[in-house]
Amino acid sequence: MAALLALPASMPLCAFSQPPGQHPLRAGHGAAKFVLGDQIEAQGEQQVTVSGAAEVRTPTLVIKGDRLHYDAATDQADAYGNVRIINKGNTFSGPEAHLKVKANEGYMLSPHYHFNAGGSGSAQRIDVLDPERTVITHGTYTGFMQSRRYAIYAQHRHQLKNGLGAYFNYNRVSDHTYPEDLTAGNIFMHGTQLLYQQEAGLTYNQGPWSALARVQRWQTLPPSAAPYGREPELNVKYERYDEYGFDFGAQANYSRFRIATADLTEDSGLVFERAVRFLGTEYIQTLEPRLYYVYTPYREQNFMPLFDTAEADFGLAEIYTENTFVGNDRVADASRLTAGITTRFTDPVTGDERGRIGGLIMASIAAA
Repeated sequence: MAALLALPASMPLCAFSQPPGQHPLRAGHGAAKFVLGDQIEAQGEQQVTVSGAAEVRTPTLVIKGDRLHYDAATDQADAYGNVRIINKGNTFSGPEAHLKVKANEGYMLSPHYHFNAGGSGSAQRIDVLDPERTVITHGTYTGFMQSRRYAIYAQHRHQLKNGLGAYFNYNRVSDHTYPEDLTAGNIFMHGTQLLYQQEAGLTYNQGPWSALARVQRWQTLPPSAAPYGREPELNVKYERYDEYGFDFGAQANYSRFRIATADLTEDSGLVFERAVRFLGTEYIQTLEPRLYYVYTPYREQNFMPLFDTAEADFGLAEIYTENTFVGNDRVADASRLTAGITTRFTDPVTGDERGRIGGLIMASIAAA
């Protein structure tokens, strides 16, 4: 919280009694400070008292109250009755406040506060220790959001009988600004977390057999792009080692990938893979069957102008797309099923693709 008061510790004062109006106070080479009120009194050169709609103004600070007293010798400012302090857009109000101005120390009783950046609250007492530290006693804070901000981080693993286990990992926040506003730690050093994983699954390990069945989803905060979730994934593996001098095994994986997008296209994949040796070199060979169906009903679009839209050329990149037009001026109607199969040969160490073979069949299901 910013310091509540920032008047100079010493002001040249003159003895006076003044009717309603304003009186400028000049503090050496600093900017002029003004006191306003129905009655202004000064005692010697050290103390000033303002009564009746009392107000003190600086370039960044306004202090209001029924009565204000400032003692330059002790740098003590005391305000009583309907006290209101406005500092850089932050507002504090209460029955009284007592502050050492230059040291930025003091307290305010029964304050209500409203912050320029958003949020408000009240407390039994506020103690300003210095410009960087403020202690709020029995305080409340209410943001501008309608019902509450939260973060959930939950993990659990449980080992069942006969090699069977279960786990879940659930992470979620209430809104997309939560990480910046309320996350503990230095976001400049570690970055802002934008992906929150939600996963639950069963595991099995018994002898040469192992298996994993899980469902995985993500909460994605802007500007990060949403990753694919697995709804569900099933992985089964069988491995034997040093059987008559041989190691052998097999693995099968089924995953239904799903992503939340603005269109109605849903894409699922099924991938098989195995280790092979070809011409003395080890590879991972995949077998990837794929079915792709797109349906877009016909709508008359001739009333819209054409700017940069044209029909796309036929090629591998356009086989699995929902729109055969390039550009945003037209959407193609279609009712088309594409069946394809691809096998890839990748380096098991680097993951580089060394070769690919594919084939496909396209068929129109019905006239659009």
